[in-house]
Amino acid sequence: MKKIMFLHGLESKQGGSKVEYLEQFFEVHAPECKYHTKPGIFYNLLDQAEGFKPDFIVGSSMGGYMAYLIGQHLNCPVILFNPALHSRSIEPIVEKGIHTPDIHLGLGMRDDVIDPMKTLDLLGYEDVMSVYIENHKHQTPQGFFEKTIKNVVDQYDPNYFIL
Repeated sequence: MKKIMFLHGLESKQGGSKVEYLEQFFEVHAPECKYHTKPGIFYNLLDQAEGFKPDFIVGSSMGGYMAYLIGQHLNCPVILFNPALHSRSIEPIVEKGIHTPDIHLGLGMRDDVIDPMKTLDLLGYEDVMSVYIENHKHQTPQGFFEKTIKNVVDQYDPNYFIL
């Protein structure tokens, strides 16, 4: 069974329907992320990821920013939903890694929190393996989340979701 580490967004809580979906198909580690109150949150999450050894790191918004950086340290594919790679309301202490992980993006074209075009420009189109776009705002709809996860995992293991 593949392993996924899921990092929720700044204003989100641990668990929820996205984690429940992932738990149907993967071993999931979805820690509570107290971005506001835990100064060393990045290093704590990096330690957890190193111990868990995920096949994919999935993150949403601030969790996408953290997933991106952790992926650089572990050279692990990342699936980022409206990641806060820019325009963050807080600046946690982080450290860039040395690797360039496979990057997969799920973006909402009407996102009024994290500009999707700025995200693409910042990453560079050549460094992104796949981009999934729909016409939603910052909160990722459940169906879009599920479809994106399936499409990305299928790129690595086309038979993974076949029962």
